[in-house]
Amino acid sequence: MSRIDPADEQALKEVLVTWYGPQAQYWNINQAVLELVIEMVREMDNCSAAMDYIPQPINFGNPLSQLAKSQLKRFIARLKDNDRTYLICARHTLLHFKSPLAIAAMGF
Repeated sequence: MSRIDPADEQALKEVLVTWYGPQAQYWNINQAVLELVIEMVREMDNCSAAMDYIPQPINFGNPLSQLAKSQLKRFIARLKDNDRTYLICARHTLLHFKSPLAIAAMGF
């Protein structure tokens, strides 16, 4: 197992502090924590991609035409902007991984 670069370790710690608050400042950054963060990002991306398939509310007029236009616009926006994450996806993932991250940071 290779050691994490100190600059990368500090950057990862800053992200964790942003996500989980000051308590994350005291977490040890190790390979297990890094792997969990990678899994978290994957889960957020998968959730956000799935959320793009949920139809938006439809106004008056031809609902099928509006639905097709709406879905096409969202699909194109998703292709252009891979950094977009839905807040509900981020919150769920952060809550789901909080305990496993804290345990991994303790070295267990």
